[in-house]
Amino acid sequence: MKSLFYFSPHISVSKADMLHAMPHIEEILANVDELEQTIHEAQNMLSPYCVYAVYKDVNLFNDYIQVGNIILHCGNKIVHLLQNSSQAAIAVCTVGQEITYHYQYCIEKADYLKAYIYDIIANIGVDKTMEELKNSLRQELLQQELAITSNFCPGYCDWDIKEQENLLSLIPAERCPVTLTASSLMQPIKSLSSIIGIGKDVKYKKSNCSICNLSQCAYKHQ
Repeated sequence: MKSLFYFSPHISVSKADMLHAMPHIEEILANVDELEQTIHEAQNMLSPYCVYAVYKDVNLFNDYIQVGNIILHCGNKIVHLLQNSSQAAIAVCTVGQEITYHYQYCIEKADYLKAYIYDIIANIGVDKTMEELKNSLRQELLQQELAITSNFCPGYCDWDIKEQENLLSLIPAERCPVTLTASSLMQPIKSLSSIIGIGKDVKYKKSNCSICNLSQCAYKHQ
């Protein structure tokens, strides 16, 4: 049994957001002419959209989760982070394709700095869209006195990226804003899919860097 929610949140990305996400780029940004205009242009390229389905038939095992009739082989680390979940939300968000088109155009024109800025803004936009999704989910759960965990994605913490197909099968196709390539990458590229645990005694961690094995991540320890 599931409940489905979908909407297009309003998000904004500022220079302060960029510096918060990646403090080491301050000197780079200082050399960008008309930076605020570039950020404004990129902001207008974002088309945030999110959808989530809440499932009440959820079972956690040692290294996999069953949501409805679908088995998600997410590994024991994520199962542990979802402990005490009695329900789960399957979530997908995106900022659309337009900013990626402009990013690719800048690469073709060798305007690498602007391309880099577009890429950062798109990443922040996806993260903010997911935050809006989680805020919506929290509001839906208030009357039930239920809480949520952080969101966890295929490709994260040893969860095989190929599991994207199983995860996305839990979102009705007519409402899912993304498709998958043969290599299980999402289109539009600037998208995020996740599972979020729901329960009375679940724990939310703002950052999961401490349990992630990706040592070269630019966002590590933010």
